[in-house]
Amino acid sequence: MLMVSSEQETVLISLVISRLSTDHDLVGGAPCLDCGEPLSIHQPDLNAPERLLGTCDACGAWHLIDADRAVTVLLPDADGLRIAAAP
Repeated sequence: MLMVSSEQETVLISLVISRLSTDHDLVGGAPCLDCGEPLSIHQPDLNAPERLLGTCDACGAWHLIDADRAVTVLLPDADGLRIAAAP
């Protein structure tokens, strides 16, 4: 069973970020910042419709999308998180 520690730490992670075109709707698929394929768009929080999660079926990358600001951020994968959390 995975346990969450009460101890927290701050780590610095370099992120890839890109502006989205405001010329078309996100339903058409924002591109994956890792491989360029269209993202599947998810709305995990109905109270924050401008904050979306984009997942790539081709390469498995996850993206955080802020539709109000028209930006997408490529989230770190498991290896990136391990490196960031390494002592």
